[in-house]
Amino acid sequence: MSNHQSQLSQQAVSLTQAQQAVLARKLIEANEHYRQSNSAEMDLDTREYHRLQAQMLAEEVAGQAPDNAAALNLLGRICMDNGELDDAAGYLLAAIELAPANANYYINLAYVRLATRDYDQAEALFSKALELQPDNAQAYGGVALAHLRRQDYLGAFLRLRSLISKGYAPAYCRKALFDAAQNLWADRYDAELDQDLQEYFTWTEMDAFQLGYLTCSLLVHKYNLGSNPALDLDVLAQDQLLRIALQRSLLPNHLVENMLTQLRLSILVEVFETRNLRDSLQPLVCALAQYAARTGYAFAFKQDEQILLNELHLDLQESLSKRDWRHGDVIGALLLVAMYEPLYSQPYAFHLLRDDLADWPVAAQPVLQAALHDLAEQHLVEHELKGGRTVEELAATPVVRGAAPKWETLGAHPQTDYRQALARELGGNYLPEPVNDQPLRILVTGCRSGQRAISLARFFANVEVAAVDPNPDNVVCAIQASRRYQLHNMSFACLQVNELQPGDEGFQVIECGTALGYPEQIVSNMRHLTQLLSPEGVIRFTFPRRAGRLEIEDARASLMHNNILATPDNVRAVRQVIMEEAALGLWQDIVANPDFYTLAGTRDLLFALDEPAFNLQEIQQMLNEAGLEFLGFVDLDPTSRQRVQALNPKDLLAWHALDESPMSPFHGSYEIYCRKAV
Repeated sequence: MSNHQSQLSQQAVSLTQAQQAVLARKLIEANEHYRQSNSAEMDLDTREYHRLQAQMLAEEVAGQAPDNAAALNLLGRICMDNGELDDAAGYLLAAIELAPANANYYINLAYVRLATRDYDQAEALFSKALELQPDNAQAYGGVALAHLRRQDYLGAFLRLRSLISKGYAPAYCRKALFDAAQNLWADRYDAELDQDLQEYFTWTEMDAFQLGYLTCSLLVHKYNLGSNPALDLDVLAQDQLLRIALQRSLLPNHLVENMLTQLRLSILVEVFETRNLRDSLQPLVCALAQYAARTGYAFAFKQDEQILLNELHLDLQESLSKRDWRHGDVIGALLLVAMYEPLYSQPYAFHLLRDDLADWPVAAQPVLQAALHDLAEQHLVEHELKGGRTVEELAATPVVRGAAPKWETLGAHPQTDYRQALARELGGNYLPEPVNDQPLRILVTGCRSGQRAISLARFFANVEVAAVDPNPDNVVCAIQASRRYQLHNMSFACLQVNELQPGDEGFQVIECGTALGYPEQIVSNMRHLTQLLSPEGVIRFTFPRRAGRLEIEDARASLMHNNILATPDNVRAVRQVIMEEAALGLWQDIVANPDFYTLAGTRDLLFALDEPAFNLQEIQQMLNEAGLEFLGFVDLDPTSRQRVQALNPKDLLAWHALDESPMSPFHGSYEIYCRKAV
């Protein structure tokens, strides 16, 4: 409990009924201010104003009536929002002592325990609230959150699914459900889960990519894909889950991809045999075409398919060369081509762009958007970024083009304060201070397709984000996304790390992706980044973990030894070989990686030689050479923190010993915070 609250609780005040009525009205007003402070529709400054008003009114009530549990509870919630977790716990414990039968007070204290990563205590408090109110949906959802934070994804998913089925589906529950779902694989087909996933895919504010893995598991069991089944085209054409997943998600499973390639071939062959694209197949063809665009046209295809495609191209060129061509003359052939290749790269693309997207049949518009208009827009943005001549040179490059990783949406979150979030992450350690209330300057290097950088600019107030990446396709993708979200506190550049120039004022925060250059460049690039950092600033690094990338390193070494360039045909061929050998039990780590299921993702996963992997001992050595000091890991579970607490948690070598044991908490990469060594 805070010292201030201790002083309040020591007062003994007798109030008249009139005074009590005045305080009750003030508490109602305080709660209304607090409600508005949590409105996602208001900007952060307005929300902070309402929170301050709520705090002043609640303190006034608590000052005159120290035994007012509701006022203490409100002060606890306000302190929690302000990141003052010790004070929040003190107020809430006092409220519980005064009103031990109030379930909401236990719930609020449980959220404080979640914030301090005491997940067992949080679950116990949520459970206590359920004892008092067995039908309290918020408490039940809180138990699910505790399971999610402990990485019990199944326990979290089942509880959240049950809540949502009963009609309780606030934004935090939906997000938590998706966070849990992306880690789950069903061990059998479940028709009810099939229906639920179809509903979840309709939540357009959520990232549908998170549902892809669980959806794959249902499809594998539903069609017995592990035993080379005979697939029924008509049955698959009516599969609602398959269709909506193709429209919105990524399906990262080699068995499912094999099914999709067979499905595509069956459709193409039937159309050429019957000279007709059945109405019942058209929705599936459209979905497959949208999916092909999302993967960067990653699927390999056979020589027979190429022959049939060539015929389609000739027919389309002939039809579109006629002055009076109509949409109905070409739409079927366009949909078939779009399952295999982008329409924008075809010689007849300018004919298709003659009409606005809205002029085409409604069912075909998403396909034309993905295969034609989006690529045309990318070309324009690329021209703005690099200039006409450079764009022509890029278009002529033989290697795979495209941004990676693919992502759909950021989801919905209220704006918050970056420094408070960073303080919670670092546990109160060294933090950058803004200068004269100026925006916090954040640099994101190796931003890839921009999801992290755009999240920082969108969800954190009073920040300015500069994002750079050496791949122009990534930068174009990020620029387009920032425009969709109408963000004006961002800038982008297509640069290598060593091309960044120090400014008059350094960055308070630098977030460095994995693009640190070739092995011999990494330490010098780390030193270069320290020159861009303000004296009090912090750097967040992401280093690939060697122990989780042995297959990737083997595949890269083989491709480099054989001098195989990352051309589209080569990448498709390599993917096909890996998937065929995965059926024999090889390359399981690679086919489990979502990046493998897009063409640009495979390029970065298997052909990028400037992304070596490390262990923590090597990272410590690099930090020493670069003049940097380790501060802590990003979002590491509390159990692992406790394991090294007896040692030195600021010593990466102590963590290295844990990482080498069977109890290692690390998986694909290490994410760490550092500062300049002092």
